[in-house]
Amino acid sequence: YVLWINSYDNASGYHVFTSASPLGTFVEGAEPKLAVQGAGKGVNNGDFGLFVDSNGTAYIVHTDVANQANLYVEQLNTSYTSGTGNNVRVGQSGVESPDIFKYKNTYYLVYGPSCPYCNNAKTEYSTSTSLPGTWSAPTTLNNNSCAGQASFVALLPTTAGTTYMYASDLWNN
Repeated sequence: YVLWINSYDNASGYHVFTSASPLGTFVEGAEPKLAVQGAGKGVNNGDFGLFVDSNGTAYIVHTDVANQANLYVEQLNTSYTSGTGNNVRVGQSGVESPDIFKYKNTYYLVYGPSCPYCNNAKTEYSTSTSLPGTWSAPTTLNNNSCAGQASFVALLPTTAGTTYMYASDLWNN
């Protein structure tokens, strides 16, 4: 099991922990290296989402806070603990809270404006047929993120197939 957390005390902006059980004990590994990261401590990379494709290849989508909050998708190594350098800038800036899911043969990247603790911020998405590929221009999914800020899309198995559940965070300053 691999656990990523974000932090502002290193260049990548993340810490990675592994465990033989989802209940722990988790042990911190080396700092992950990403193609886009800072040179030292500080607010470098922020919000992120992790995605494992059907072939077992994992990706991180993250916000490059230090450079206009641009979104990047990078392939992870086979242990899911660091980047490979194979990455693409999605094309959106001023955004955060990214998450990726796949529906049929299309990847969906959901995100919102860079607006910490914002309520009523719109949720947008871009699509691609390849994670390291070209991403579409943004499309608005929801004008007010259900009175919160975009957070994630959960895939829930049901007897009729997969249900996609959108969630937003409701912040209280």
